[in-house]
Amino acid sequence: MFERRKNRLTKPHLWLIALIGVIVPRRLRIDWRQEWESELRYRETLISQWGKLDMRGKLSLLWHSLGAFMDALWLQPRSFGLAPAWKASRSHPNEALKEGGRSSSGGLRLRQARGFLVVVECALAVTLLASAGLMIRSFMRLQSVDPGFKPEGVLLTRVSLPRSTNRTQAQTAAFFQQVIDRVAALPGVHAAGAIEDFIMRRNPDNAITVEGRAPDDAGRGAGELIAERISHDLFQALAMPLLKGRFFTRQETIDSHLVIVNETLARRCFPGEDPIGKRFKFGGPKSENNWFEIVGVVGDFRRQRLEKQDVSEVYAPGVSNNMDLLVRVSGDPLTLVGAVRREIRSVDPTAAVYGVTTGTHLMEKLSAARRFQTGLLALFAMVALVLATIGVYGVMRYAVAQRTHEIGIRLALGARSSDVLRLVIGQGMRLTLIGMATGLLASFALSRVMTQLLFGVSATDPAVFVGVAALLAAVALLACYLPARRATKVDPVIALRSE
Repeated sequence: MFERRKNRLTKPHLWLIALIGVIVPRRLRIDWRQEWESELRYRETLISQWGKLDMRGKLSLLWHSLGAFMDALWLQPRSFGLAPAWKASRSHPNEALKEGGRSSSGGLRLRQARGFLVVVECALAVTLLASAGLMIRSFMRLQSVDPGFKPEGVLLTRVSLPRSTNRTQAQTAAFFQQVIDRVAALPGVHAAGAIEDFIMRRNPDNAITVEGRAPDDAGRGAGELIAERISHDLFQALAMPLLKGRFFTRQETIDSHLVIVNETLARRCFPGEDPIGKRFKFGGPKSENNWFEIVGVVGDFRRQRLEKQDVSEVYAPGVSNNMDLLVRVSGDPLTLVGAVRREIRSVDPTAAVYGVTTGTHLMEKLSAARRFQTGLLALFAMVALVLATIGVYGVMRYAVAQRTHEIGIRLALGARSSDVLRLVIGQGMRLTLIGMATGLLASFALSRVMTQLLFGVSATDPAVFVGVAALLAAVALLACYLPARRATKVDPVIALRSE
């Protein structure tokens, strides 16, 4: 009667623990899908503007980004606790007492369950490590991309003239030229220049028609194209190379109908030809826009995203009410912010000066989102590797403890320590290799998704996969060796006597 009552109390108790363990977090309500999609879009926006966030914003984003991972860690042991709870609730106290104190591996099903968990942990570790390895290699390739100009020692600031004043184009040009001359005369300044939109706040939308070509072939190959107004000394301030032709002179303006194009436009529109002296106009063949003559070709420079394909660009001498002022200095550019602002205000006190940054900081912002994604994925991969290592070690240690009697018999019958090492390590590495193979297959299956996130690296890069496999194999070998070494020190007499 006592045993039946104990068994009746045990089942509800264990099932209650199991159900409490898998209670879904509060935020996973009926409308979980809409909430999570909105949350993901919000996090993606924050990541894309990582460089603009203050320290508090960055810490908040990191904390909330880790929330899902912490929820998984909170849910994982409770989920895996269902199986032992269910098995324990079905066991009868008499059967447990009949087994006595004899060590056993817990049966074939229990050994298979432990092995399955090790395989799953290793597979997840390989998948995450491979993804993190690909992202790290991609990020390293991205950091080695030449932006086309030298960002070191460049100060960037936005200068805007109020629209309420009735300035002519000539007066606006005179204002910016006077500002550039004053700033260039400051101590420590090597060159200064201005461009209408340095960070490309608008999307490419222009089309061109090349003179002397058939209507169907007049604008071939230009692709995305954007036109910028610049001062004559911008390229010297950016230290951009001149590939062909010449730079603008001080006297040339937008009315000169002269332009400089970048290497991408020259390659796309004039393959195998010298673009110097060629003419084109903006718009289609029937447009009545003016023709512009190409006088120079400069290298490409990336100012949106480093991984973005180069855009065809056209530079014309001229200014607008809003220009980006770039100053190349020796030393720290931020030390001249006050002096540059004073020179601008001395020319026109109504001019607005804002958006001060440096070329180096701008380049960091271009790769901020990818740096964050790579770091977060690498963190998850390391946690998965640690969990897989602990799993392999725990299973093998438990197996050695349960097989102490068997190991003692083997040693008593003449088995050598190397045989015991081979037995234990072989069992652990067999599970690890199965998990590695499963993880590699999963990684290959995810290659199509990873391709969209990579730059300059194949989603099936053999170096990454070989490195990940070698790393996990080495860590698993160490995790198997420690319990195996403990097994070789089993005293046969003590092991047999304890049974």
